[in-house]
Amino acid sequence: MERAHPETVKIIVKAGRDLALRSWAIIWARRNMVAAEKRLDDLGCDYVIHHIGYDERRGIVAAGGRCPSPLDQLREVVAAVSKPVQAVAVEC
Repeated sequence: MERAHPETVKIIVKAGRDLALRSWAIIWARRNMVAAEKRLDDLGCDYVIHHIGYDERRGIVAAGGRCPSPLDQLREVVAAVSKPVQAVAVEC
């Protein structure tokens, strides 16, 4: 998870490489999702998962906002990172 300390992410990435596995990272509740995903890319994660959690989506809708979708920022995310991106899009 992106909220983990950078050293934690680095250790997970290294452990994955030592075991011939790939690492992926998910981002939750960040104001600047693109910057958070770029940080994980820079820390060496093999994949980035672009996702907006259920509680976050529902809270935005309950406050009168439009239901956010990861697809809203997908082009920006893909342009910012060098790794494959998975977007998890669900309905509100």
